[in-house]
Amino acid sequence: MSNAEHAAEGSSEEENDQALGDFLSKPVVVDIDSLPELRPVPPLQTDFLIGECTKRRYFAMCMDDVFALILMVSVASNLPRTQSDTQSLWIGLSVYCIYFAYYFLLESFFSRTIGKWFFGLKVVRTDGSRPKMWQCAVRTFLRVFEVNPCFGGLLGGLVILLTSSHRRIGDFAGGTVVVATS
Repeated sequence: MSNAEHAAEGSSEEENDQALGDFLSKPVVVDIDSLPELRPVPPLQTDFLIGECTKRRYFAMCMDDVFALILMVSVASNLPRTQSDTQSLWIGLSVYCIYFAYYFLLESFFSRTIGKWFFGLKVVRTDGSRPKMWQCAVRTFLRVFEVNPCFGGLLGGLVILLTSSHRRIGDFAGGTVVVATS
């Protein structure tokens, strides 16, 4: 770069600095009426609530299993005894459906079972609202695999413990979470 070019570039820098100084020295006048209407920014919404991961959730499950099993036994003891294997199979499946109906009906209509109510818990959607019936149906169906009383709820308990949102597989599939009411 020649001296002439360097001098020309320097003068343009000086002119730019002078123009910037002039601009900054003038007061800024803003006509507030000409600004667009400002709306509040909605709060940041998370995809999920953090679920309950305490002993009371486990004890609520145990209490619910006891109530559901009492219902199953009381219905089964009032059914006629049959000698047919096919009839026994259908009666057994019907009695097992009572176990699932306990969870499905109570969570669908009250957002909680007796155990959850006793221990201060409830089922909600991930946005905090009341679960829909289909969501309770999904939770109940997956209970067969993860909260089966024969295994003490081992799979469901592990998933609750190991996930950051403390939800079991039925919660993830149904878009629900168990939270404390207080």
